[in-house]
Amino acid sequence: MNPVEGIKRFLSPLILFEFIRTLVKVVAFSLAMIFIVLRIFRELPAHQFDAMGLLSSLSPMSWASVRILILIAAAFALFDVFIVKRRFSKQMMMSRREVREEARNREGDPRIRQRRRQLQREMLRRASSMRGVREADVLVVNPVHFAIALRFDRGTMIAPQVTAKGAGEFALRLKSIAFTYGVPIVEDRVLARKLFFQIKLKECIGETFYKSVGKIYVNLRHKPSGGGAA
Repeated sequence: MNPVEGIKRFLSPLILFEFIRTLVKVVAFSLAMIFIVLRIFRELPAHQFDAMGLLSSLSPMSWASVRILILIAAAFALFDVFIVKRRFSKQMMMSRREVREEARNREGDPRIRQRRRQLQREMLRRASSMRGVREADVLVVNPVHFAIALRFDRGTMIAPQVTAKGAGEFALRLKSIAFTYGVPIVEDRVLARKLFFQIKLKECIGETFYKSVGKIYVNLRHKPSGGGAA
Protein backbone atom coordinates (compact mmCIF):
# COMPACT_ATOMS: atom_id res chain seq x y z
CA MET A 1 0.00 0.00 0.00
CA ASN A 2 1.28 3.45 -0.90
CA PRO A 3 1.87 5.49 2.32
CA VAL A 4 0.99 8.73 0.54
CA GLU A 5 -2.34 7.33 -0.62
CA GLY A 6 -2.99 6.09 2.91
CA ILE A 7 -2.34 9.55 4.35
CA LYS A 8 -4.57 11.16 1.72
CA ARG A 9 -7.35 8.70 2.54
CA PHE A 10 -6.89 9.37 6.27
CA LEU A 11 -7.01 13.13 5.69
CA SER A 12 -10.03 13.00 3.40
CA PRO A 13 -12.65 15.76 3.90
CA LEU A 14 -15.23 13.29 5.21
CA ILE A 15 -12.91 11.87 7.89
CA LEU A 16 -11.77 15.35 8.93
CA PHE A 17 -15.38 16.52 9.16
CA GLU A 18 -16.37 13.53 11.31
CA PHE A 19 -13.36 14.10 13.58
CA ILE A 20 -14.19 17.79 14.02
CA ARG A 21 -17.87 17.01 14.64
CA THR A 22 -17.00 14.43 17.31
CA LEU A 23 -14.50 16.82 18.88
CA VAL A 24 -17.12 19.58 19.04
CA LYS A 25 -19.55 17.21 20.76
CA VAL A 26 -16.95 16.17 23.35
CA VAL A 27 -15.96 19.78 24.02
CA ALA A 28 -19.59 20.91 24.27
CA PHE A 29 -20.57 18.19 26.74
CA SER A 30 -17.36 18.73 28.73
CA LEU A 31 -18.00 22.46 29.00
CA ALA A 32 -21.59 21.77 29.99
CA MET A 33 -20.50 19.42 32.75
CA ILE A 34 -17.88 21.90 33.98
CA PHE A 35 -20.52 24.64 34.00
CA ILE A 36 -22.94 22.44 35.92
CA VAL A 37 -20.36 21.41 38.52
CA LEU A 38 -19.19 25.01 39.03
CA ARG A 39 -22.78 26.15 39.36
CA ILE A 40 -23.50 23.49 41.97
CA PHE A 41 -20.49 24.44 44.07
CA ARG A 42 -21.20 28.13 43.68
CA GLU A 43 -24.88 27.99 44.61
CA LEU A 44 -24.63 25.35 47.31
CA PRO A 45 -24.71 27.11 50.72
CA ALA A 46 -22.03 26.04 53.10
CA HIS A 47 -24.47 25.45 55.95
CA GLN A 48 -26.45 22.91 53.92
CA PHE A 49 -23.70 20.34 53.69
CA ASP A 50 -25.63 18.00 55.97
CA ALA A 51 -27.21 15.00 54.22
CA MET A 52 -30.80 16.26 53.99
CA GLY A 53 -29.80 19.79 53.09
CA LEU A 54 -27.47 18.55 50.38
CA LEU A 55 -30.17 16.42 48.79
CA SER A 56 -32.74 19.21 48.88
CA SER A 57 -30.30 21.63 47.22
CA LEU A 58 -29.10 19.20 44.58
CA SER A 59 -32.59 18.20 43.42
CA PRO A 60 -33.54 21.39 41.50
CA MET A 61 -29.98 21.87 40.24
CA SER A 62 -29.92 18.28 39.00
CA TRP A 63 -33.06 18.83 36.93
CA ALA A 64 -31.59 22.02 35.52
CA SER A 65 -28.41 20.15 34.62
CA VAL A 66 -30.39 17.39 32.94
CA ARG A 67 -32.34 19.95 30.90
CA ILE A 68 -29.09 21.58 29.75
CA LEU A 69 -27.66 18.23 28.68
CA ILE A 70 -30.91 17.31 26.91
CA LEU A 71 -30.90 20.60 25.00
CA ILE A 72 -27.30 20.07 23.93
CA ALA A 73 -28.02 16.49 22.89
CA ALA A 74 -31.14 17.60 20.96
CA ALA A 75 -29.16 20.29 19.15
CA PHE A 76 -26.53 17.78 18.08
CA ALA A 77 -29.24 15.29 17.08
CA LEU A 78 -30.90 17.87 14.81
CA PHE A 79 -27.54 18.70 13.32
CA ASP A 80 -26.87 15.00 12.69
CA VAL A 81 -30.26 14.61 11.00
CA PHE A 82 -29.48 17.58 8.76
CA ILE A 83 -26.09 16.10 7.84
CA VAL A 84 -27.58 12.67 7.10
CA LYS A 85 -30.32 14.14 4.89
CA ARG A 86 -27.82 16.28 3.02
CA ARG A 87 -25.51 13.32 2.43
CA PHE A 88 -28.44 11.20 1.28
CA SER A 89 -29.51 13.91 -1.18
CA LYS A 90 -25.98 14.17 -2.56
CA GLN A 91 -25.74 10.40 -2.91
CA MET A 92 -29.08 10.31 -4.75
CA MET A 93 -27.93 13.08 -7.08
CA MET A 94 -24.68 11.23 -7.71
CA SER A 95 -26.60 8.00 -8.29
CA ARG A 96 -28.86 9.66 -10.86
CA ARG A 97 -25.83 11.23 -12.53
CA GLU A 98 -24.07 7.86 -12.59
CA VAL A 99 -27.16 6.25 -14.12
CA ARG A 100 -27.26 8.91 -16.84
CA GLU A 101 -23.54 8.51 -17.47
CA GLU A 102 -23.87 4.75 -17.63
CA ALA A 103 -26.80 5.00 -20.04
CA ARG A 104 -24.88 7.49 -22.16
CA ASN A 105 -21.83 5.23 -22.19
CA ARG A 106 -23.94 2.20 -22.97
CA GLU A 107 -25.90 3.83 -25.78
CA GLY A 108 -23.08 6.02 -27.00
CA ASP A 109 -22.82 9.73 -27.69
CA PRO A 110 -26.04 11.22 -29.20
CA ARG A 111 -24.09 12.51 -32.18
CA ILE A 112 -22.60 9.08 -32.75
CA ARG A 113 -26.06 7.49 -32.49
CA GLN A 114 -27.42 10.00 -34.97
CA ARG A 115 -24.55 9.30 -37.36
CA ARG A 116 -25.11 5.56 -36.95
CA ARG A 117 -28.81 5.96 -37.81
CA GLN A 118 -27.88 8.04 -40.86
CA LEU A 119 -25.49 5.34 -42.03
CA GLN A 120 -28.15 2.68 -41.49
CA ARG A 121 -30.68 4.66 -43.53
CA GLU A 122 -28.09 5.18 -46.26
CA MET A 123 -27.33 1.47 -46.33
CA LEU A 124 -31.04 0.68 -46.62
CA ARG A 125 -31.41 3.19 -49.48
CA ARG A 126 -28.44 1.69 -51.26
CA ALA A 127 -29.74 -1.83 -50.82
CA SER A 128 -33.11 -0.73 -52.17
CA SER A 129 -31.42 1.01 -55.11
CA MET A 130 -29.37 -2.07 -55.99
CA ARG A 131 -32.57 -4.12 -56.07
CA GLY A 132 -34.45 -1.40 -57.93
CA VAL A 133 -31.93 -1.00 -60.75
CA ARG A 134 -32.37 -4.67 -61.70
CA GLU A 135 -36.09 -4.10 -62.35
CA ALA A 136 -35.66 -0.72 -64.06
CA ASP A 137 -36.51 0.13 -67.67
CA VAL A 138 -33.57 2.48 -68.04
CA LEU A 139 -30.67 3.99 -66.10
CA VAL A 140 -30.06 7.70 -66.74
CA VAL A 141 -26.46 8.73 -65.99
CA ASN A 142 -24.36 11.91 -65.82
CA PRO A 143 -22.18 9.82 -66.74
CA VAL A 144 -20.03 9.25 -63.61
CA HIS A 145 -21.51 11.65 -61.06
CA PHE A 146 -25.16 10.54 -60.92
CA ALA A 147 -27.21 7.52 -61.89
CA ILE A 148 -31.02 7.29 -61.72
CA ALA A 149 -33.04 4.20 -62.58
CA LEU A 150 -36.58 4.61 -63.94
CA ARG A 151 -39.40 2.10 -64.19
CA PHE A 152 -42.91 2.54 -65.58
CA ASP A 153 -45.91 0.25 -65.20
CA ARG A 154 -48.98 1.51 -67.04
CA GLY A 155 -51.31 -0.50 -64.85
CA THR A 156 -50.13 0.82 -61.48
CA MET A 157 -48.22 4.06 -62.11
CA ILE A 158 -49.22 7.48 -63.39
CA ALA A 159 -45.63 8.27 -64.38
CA PRO A 160 -42.18 6.62 -64.36
CA GLN A 161 -40.86 5.95 -60.88
CA VAL A 162 -37.32 6.37 -59.55
CA THR A 163 -36.37 2.87 -58.41
CA ALA A 164 -32.68 3.57 -57.78
CA LYS A 165 -30.40 6.56 -57.47
CA GLY A 166 -26.78 7.10 -56.56
CA ALA A 167 -23.88 9.52 -56.77
CA GLY A 168 -20.12 9.11 -57.11
CA GLU A 169 -18.82 5.60 -56.60
CA PHE A 170 -22.31 4.28 -55.92
CA ALA A 171 -23.45 5.65 -59.27
CA LEU A 172 -20.70 3.63 -60.95
CA ARG A 173 -21.84 0.58 -59.03
CA LEU A 174 -25.40 1.06 -60.24
CA LYS A 175 -24.08 1.30 -63.81
CA SER A 176 -22.25 -1.98 -63.34
CA ILE A 177 -25.39 -3.70 -62.02
CA ALA A 178 -27.47 -2.26 -64.88
CA PHE A 179 -24.96 -3.55 -67.42
CA THR A 180 -24.94 -6.98 -65.78
CA TYR A 181 -28.75 -7.26 -65.83
CA GLY A 182 -29.14 -5.82 -69.31
CA VAL A 183 -30.76 -2.53 -68.26
CA PRO A 184 -30.30 0.17 -70.94
CA ILE A 185 -28.00 3.03 -69.88
CA VAL A 186 -28.75 6.49 -71.27
CA GLU A 187 -26.37 9.41 -70.82
CA ASP A 188 -28.13 12.74 -70.21
CA ARG A 189 -26.13 15.02 -67.94
CA VAL A 190 -28.77 17.68 -67.31
CA LEU A 191 -31.67 15.28 -66.84
CA ALA A 192 -29.70 12.96 -64.56
CA ARG A 193 -28.67 15.83 -62.32
CA LYS A 194 -32.20 17.24 -62.09
CA LEU A 195 -33.75 13.85 -61.39
CA PHE A 196 -31.18 13.13 -58.68
CA PHE A 197 -31.81 16.34 -56.75
CA GLN A 198 -35.55 16.81 -57.38
CA ILE A 199 -37.04 13.31 -57.24
CA LYS A 200 -36.77 11.08 -54.18
CA LEU A 201 -36.32 7.33 -54.23
CA LYS A 202 -39.62 5.50 -54.94
CA GLU A 203 -41.26 8.72 -56.13
CA CYS A 204 -42.78 9.25 -59.57
CA ILE A 205 -41.38 11.99 -61.76
CA GLY A 206 -43.20 15.30 -62.02
CA GLU A 207 -44.84 16.78 -65.10
CA THR A 208 -41.76 18.89 -65.84
CA PHE A 209 -39.89 15.68 -66.69
CA TYR A 210 -42.59 14.05 -68.82
CA LYS A 211 -41.26 15.35 -72.13
CA SER A 212 -37.56 14.54 -71.61
CA VAL A 213 -38.21 11.15 -70.01
CA GLY A 214 -40.85 10.37 -72.64
CA LYS A 215 -38.25 10.86 -75.39
CA ILE A 216 -36.00 8.31 -73.69
CA TYR A 217 -38.80 5.73 -73.58
CA VAL A 218 -39.66 6.38 -77.22
CA ASN A 219 -36.03 5.89 -78.24
CA LEU A 220 -35.83 2.67 -76.23
CA ARG A 221 -38.75 1.21 -78.17
CA HIS A 222 -36.88 1.65 -81.43
CA LYS A 223 -33.67 0.06 -80.16
CA PRO A 224 -32.91 -3.58 -79.47
CA SER A 225 -33.06 -4.60 -75.81
CA GLY A 226 -29.86 -5.10 -73.82
CA GLY A 227 -27.50 -3.16 -71.61
CA GLY A 228 -25.07 -0.53 -72.73
CA ALA A 229 -24.76 3.23 -72.98
CA ALA A 230 -27.05 5.08 -75.33
